[in-house]
Amino acid sequence: MQFHIEITPAKIQDWLAEPGQAYPVNMLLYRNSVQDPASMNAATALYQSRSKARAGRIYSAWRARWRGCICDG
Repeated sequence: MQFHIEITPAKIQDWLAEPGQAYPVNMLLYRNSVQDPASMNAATALYQSRSKARAGRIYSAWRARWRGCICDG
């Protein structure tokens, strides 16, 4: 499983425009785990707003941990 909290519809379109050689082959070999373009686009449309909100919470929590941090270097 690969998870990209930073994903946007534009990034998916960029990926699909130049998917590389492995993607089409793996999409055929691993149909249960590698999404086809139509499935990616449908899922993005369905879940994008919730994913964006969750990303905001994750990034906020991460930044809060670094506030006031004295780092070596």
